[in-house]
Amino acid sequence: MRKVLLLLILIPQVVVSQRNTSFWEVLDSKADPQAIHFDIAIDPASDVIHLATDHGLYKSGPEGDNWQKLSAPTMAFFQIRISGQYRYAVAAQGVIYHSQDGGDTWAESQLPDTQEIRDLEVLPNGDVVAATGHILVKNQVGYFRGNGLLRSVDHGATWQKQDIGSFNNRYIAQLAQDSHGNLFASVNEYNAQDGALIYSVDGGLSWRKIPNPTFLGGGNELLTTNVVQVTSLEVDHTDRIHVSLQGGIGSMATALNLTNSLTGALDNGEWSHLKLTPYGYEWFYNEGYDLFFAENGDIYAPRLGFSFRLSSIFYLDHEQEHFERMPLDPVMINDAPYFNFCRFAQRKDGRVFAVQQLDGQVYYTDHSRKPEPVLGVEDPKSLQVLIYPNPAQDRLKLVLPETQGKAEVVVYDFAGRMVEHYERFEHQALDLDVRVWPRGLYTVQVQIDGMSEWKKVLLR
Repeated sequence: MRKVLLLLILIPQVVVSQRNTSFWEVLDSKADPQAIHFDIAIDPASDVIHLATDHGLYKSGPEGDNWQKLSAPTMAFFQIRISGQYRYAVAAQGVIYHSQDGGDTWAESQLPDTQEIRDLEVLPNGDVVAATGHILVKNQVGYFRGNGLLRSVDHGATWQKQDIGSFNNRYIAQLAQDSHGNLFASVNEYNAQDGALIYSVDGGLSWRKIPNPTFLGGGNELLTTNVVQVTSLEVDHTDRIHVSLQGGIGSMATALNLTNSLTGALDNGEWSHLKLTPYGYEWFYNEGYDLFFAENGDIYAPRLGFSFRLSSIFYLDHEQEHFERMPLDPVMINDAPYFNFCRFAQRKDGRVFAVQQLDGQVYYTDHSRKPEPVLGVEDPKSLQVLIYPNPAQDRLKLVLPETQGKAEVVVYDFAGRMVEHYERFEHQALDLDVRVWPRGLYTVQVQIDGMSEWKKVLLR
């Protein structure tokens, strides 16, 4: 009788977790009706979409309506990376398939002494770095094991093990890099508190440990956690590190999602919480997720929590302060609904695509798409400030409306710090040299005649 009541209670949770159709849409066409998806990538030069599935590799034009199978073997591929004309696809058992002609032909490479590849990163100089790791099960207890980092200097044809000091032969869970070429990695350990966050400033040739994160653990108390397992590791457009980790403080377990700059982390500065939902203690909220940072500053975060009802994709509009829940369709496994990790990719015009692992759909949303220009319509309450190009690289131009009053322009960085303050202009225009500004998201405040207008600008 108790089991029947429990089933009845769970039924509404399934209904709540259906896809938010006002946010996500599904492509009408499929790469393979029988395939399930593991990863998605978009060629930044051509907007061609690539899929890694359990039936091989597929590609389509920018709209996702003309899929064709690539010549790679019909097997499971779990990750795909694109760098210029080069393609890299991760298979099982430490195998990487690589293409040097845009995916027309593929060759296989077996990484030495490697059972599984956890992550892949293409460096600015074209070298490829692979993180290795697998779980060894012994006496019903799991142990993380790996072969550290391997590097290819010939676009995936051959691989050599890197000397990373005390982290050799360890399970490397994730890789990430920032706009300055700094490389980050996470080291996992299951049966002891000796996992770590590590970094390299020379392209992965030498590595150092980042101090264990210090965070606000309730009230005004600062706590420091060890690192046991890292679920995700990313670097955003402002070069801030984002990590989802499980660790420990003495005998107390921690589960945290934290963010900090590299400088702040190395100075033992406080890491900030990044919580998708208000549930959980400040030292334990199990929200393991991979963040995706859209070009306009929006954030997409798939959350795997304690219950299916709370697991979903969460979305942060770059102009808002709080995440909103934007669920996808649940994956049905053994007649039970699940939500799985997702992978994202973005087209040049801002459309974001998503695939959910073990799902067969390709989802997309235009909520991060660049707005189309509207001609001939003016908002009387708007200052009609023009800022271009956006995103910007070398120069940023601001055109202000004509006014007899005082005009001011203030630029703030991602952390809210004032970067520049301007009070004098020629012909109500500013031409800014932004080459030395750190890459990332900035806020521009324009004040004229007692009115203010805020604009977001991305430097990349």
